[in-house]
Amino acid sequence: MNIHIACIKLISAYSFLTPPMSPQTPPRARSGFSLVEILAVLAIMSLAASIAVPAVASLGKSTRTAKNVSELSSVLDQARTFAISEATYTWVGLRESVAEDGPGVEIIVIRAADAPDWDTVWTTPSETTLEPGGAASQVGPLFRLRHSSLVSDPEALRATYGDRLGSAFPPSSEGLRFKLVSGGKERVFDRLMLFTPRGEARVNPSAGGLICLGIKASAAGATEPAGVVTVNILTGQNTVLQL
Repeated sequence: MNIHIACIKLISAYSFLTPPMSPQTPPRARSGFSLVEILAVLAIMSLAASIAVPAVASLGKSTRTAKNVSELSSVLDQARTFAISEATYTWVGLRESVAEDGPGVEIIVIRAADAPDWDTVWTTPSETTLEPGGAASQVGPLFRLRHSSLVSDPEALRATYGDRLGSAFPPSSEGLRFKLVSGGKERVFDRLMLFTPRGEARVNPSAGGLICLGIKASAAGATEPAGVVTVNILTGQNTVLQL
């Protein structure tokens, strides 16, 4: 026991002779990238950009078409709801137009005080100034689907949507002419749909089942599929077809 204690004291007495351990000096960090590494990074970034840019552009076009189809569906819903709630008739008119921002589709909702004369309304051009409280008045703003055009022939969409399309939504031979209160400019809407106070939809020529409204991007070289809204003639309710 005494020997053990003596050894501990001896080690403690001479411990001051042992120099403290100095920390190892870390290796000097590299100051930058080599030329080969920089060129490799630039090549990867260029490749990623060449893949991402077309994909983002295509996504933007597809999103625009989906937005336009959704807005068209919403306008049809509003027109039908207004006809039912006000016990009146509402027209939905569509026309293609070209503005400063490019081609597009204009949509108007019109309240008609009386039922239309089916023998003349589709064949005789009419010019009416839309005034509040008049025989015909505009409901809500003039909607515009930007950078889009109408698909007249549903057969062009058959390969994509199959038999869910229904009948075509043909243009009227003359259309209805209206002057907007805001601008006073005459507009001719050649695709017309009427909603009755019971919510039913009417088009001419008359069609049963479903009516197809196709919207496609109008940009040159656009390849994304057109969007489609179908309207049930008996109920007036519409459905956005999904791919």
